Amino acid sequence: MEFVDDEEKLAVERLNEYIEKAQIATSGKAKINIIGYQVARYEQINKERTYILVEEVID
Repeated sequence: MEFVDDEEKLAVERLNEYIEKAQIATSGKAKINIIGYQVARYEQINKERTYILVEEVID
């Protein structure tokens, strides 16, 4: 799964919401591993965008 910044929410906010929902849905058995993280700067629009790549593991 990939979480990306947009005009509405930051990638980290989306990831935190997903973790909360996954913990509730699996009765606390879900584990989220962050595989990659990147901040890209777009000069033409003068903005940064964060990308977070994760995997979910359920015991």
